[in-house]
Order: sequence, then C-alpha cells, then structure tokens
Amino acid sequence: MLTWLRKQESINAFNLIIKLLQQNRVSEYYISATEILEHFRFLELFLRHTKKVYISIVGSELISEIERSSEVSYSAIRKRLAKTNRIFALKSLEVILLPIYVNIESWQNT
Repeated sequence: MLTWLRKQESINAFNLIIKLLQQNRVSEYYISATEILEHFRFLELFLRHTKKVYISIVGSELISEIERSSEVSYSAIRKRLAKTNRIFALKSLEVILLPIYVNIESWQNT
C-alpha cells in the first residue's frame, strides 16, 4: 500500500484521520467503499505548487490502526524509531503511512 505522500503530508493525513474520527466526520476524507483518502477536500494541507496530491488508496485495516493511535509528529516518529533500534530512513522516504522497517544487517551486507 503506497500513498506517495511526502513526509509532512503523511503526518498531516494521519493526524487529520484521527481528528475527523474523533468528530465522527472521517467520511468527509476517507471513502470506505473505495478505500480512498480524498486529499483534494483539504487543499491547505495537500495541494502545493510543485506536487499536488489528490487521492491515496489506503486499506481499511490501516484506518483501523490509525483510529487506535494518537496524533504524531515527525520528531516523535524519529524518537520512536531510534528507541526501537530501527534504521532512521525517513529523510529519504516519501511514504510514511506505510510502515517500513529495514534490518541494519541487511544494509551492511549489500
């Protein structure tokens, strides 16, 4: 499952889902029948001058996981990855809603 969102856009999407779920308004952003996040409904968060993001396909399982979470920030994610001895590769990732964990040894052997 790929969203092709930039890091900050992904954090914005994650936090927006949580906020809308708390207000029982998530259907304004996530269409469960098609499993699509409609970013175009929140222009100020997702439409930039150079790269525009209109929709992302996100499974309902991930939405359920997000529902059980609290809001995040870039620094909180960085600290969490560092604390669990995961490689901190967020700088080069365009996707954050997709949890990607890489084994340090596999990088050293290449």
